[in-house]
Amino acid sequence: MRWVSFRFVGVLLALSGFAQLALGTGCIVAGLWWAWFKSGTSFLETAVNFLVGLGSLVIGRILGRLVGVQRLSNRLGASARRWFESVPQDTVRRRSVGFKTAIIVFCVSPIAVFGPVAEGACEWKLPMIFKSIMDGFAALGFGVTYGWVIALACFALFPWQGTIALLSYELALLLESAAVIQVLNVTCGLLLCFSGVVVLGIRRVELANYLPALVIAPLARLLLG
Repeated sequence: MRWVSFRFVGVLLALSGFAQLALGTGCIVAGLWWAWFKSGTSFLETAVNFLVGLGSLVIGRILGRLVGVQRLSNRLGASARRWFESVPQDTVRRRSVGFKTAIIVFCVSPIAVFGPVAEGACEWKLPMIFKSIMDGFAALGFGVTYGWVIALACFALFPWQGTIALLSYELALLLESAAVIQVLNVTCGLLLCFSGVVVLGIRRVELANYLPALVIAPLARLLLG
């Protein structure tokens, strides 16, 4: 009975309607603000970079659908859901399943990719703060079922996100282009906005399919000069 009550509390915390509303609204507002106000120093420059960012997202979505980025993300998510719904009774196996489930949830989400890019290249920490909050709620739910092994999954998350952030930072230094950073600001800002739409359940967005835009946007801006 005690186990059931703890699990019930964890689920309530993870699915808190107020937290979902605040998080989703925060993502939308912060994403739109960053995408517009950090995209240039003049109106013309802002408009050009915003259009390049939007175009990159459109092309990225087409490329992502062709490659099947969202399909892969969905398959991994479905595997994590099956593991979570069928918890093994054996302690060792339960911890192994819990570790794999948490790794997928923490590392495969689109914000786990564009968040470190935003922090490394654009010096924008807010997407990672939002992701930390999301991971915190997920960890509450997983921790009740799988125990302390979820903490190990959190530690395994640091090398993944740190590597992406470090590579993004080094590439930004190598390119030495303010215009490229501004276009990435647009791309990452709009991706965070889309994440808010998903969190609020306003519309189902194939967010992972937009991730190729993180490569297309800087390349397009470099070609434009």
